[in-house]
Amino acid sequence: FKYHIFVHDLTDCPPSHAYAQDLTAFRFVFNQIDDQRNFVPVYILKPKRRLARDPHYKTCSGYGLSLFDSLENACKRYADLVESVPNFPQTVGTHIAKGQINKSDGVVTEPNADGHLTLYEFEHIDLQVKFQIVHQVYYDENA
Repeated sequence: FKYHIFVHDLTDCPPSHAYAQDLTAFRFVFNQIDDQRNFVPVYILKPKRRLARDPHYKTCSGYGLSLFDSLENACKRYADLVESVPNFPQTVGTHIAKGQINKSDGVVTEPNADGHLTLYEFEHIDLQVKFQIVHQVYYDENA
């Protein structure tokens, strides 16, 4: 896995219930698809976030990429989070990208009730080339 050096000591990471599959997925991104932050797990992008958590709280999922099973579910979750998390758009972006995940890209968890799933990438995968921005979900009034 791409981040094996960070998760090799964690129990069941990636989770044993995650499996390789082909699916269409949606992800929060910044307005340029080649922005280096778009396809980096939160604990790699912001190590302080990992260190601030209880060592057993969602540690593994922080090394995966958050995806959604539909544009509608991604938009709903974004709207919920932008209301409750300060600076959310500056953290995850202002757009949603759509892409095709293949069995050769990694393993994914099943979507939860909100349509959220987590992808644990295999090494040498470049998701940027597989995704296109399809929707602007946040508009900055000051821009």
